[in-house]
Amino acid sequence: MLKRMIVLLMVLLLCGCGAKEAENNTVMIANPFTTHEALAEAEKAADITLTLPEDLSAFPAVYRAANNGTLQLIEVIFDCEGNEIRLRKSPGTEDNSGVYKTFSVIESPEDTVKLYGNSEEQFLLATWQDGEYSYSIVCDEGVEFDTLHAWVCSTK
Repeated sequence: MLKRMIVLLMVLLLCGCGAKEAENNTVMIANPFTTHEALAEAEKAADITLTLPEDLSAFPAVYRAANNGTLQLIEVIFDCEGNEIRLRKSPGTEDNSGVYKTFSVIESPEDTVKLYGNSEEQFLLATWQDGEYSYSIVCDEGVEFDTLHAWVCSTK
């Protein structure tokens, strides 16, 4: 009987008795982006040059870059009176927009350009490639087709 009690006590000590909270073994991914004061600094950090639409230069902007071996990208976020406009450029042909929803209107003014919107008047996303780089423009509030297409044409 004493042996059984000792064995039971050892099992309880080894396995632990009572409820024990599970450890939080989450792994957080480091933010790959660095924020810069000027476009030239972000271009240098990303090792990518970017020509922006001239009519967006009047708005406040945040310049971000990522260049960590797995992600190489430059991003400029404009605050256009509450409408956040996000431009991205990265090497390759993959969609770099970060937008994964379905749109009801898709226009392709050129073979490599796609403009996405929820109506004929408001477009929220443009994606395109030039053979070496992928580009995207994401608009929180949407813009007219002609405006978004002009931004696509002037972004290099």
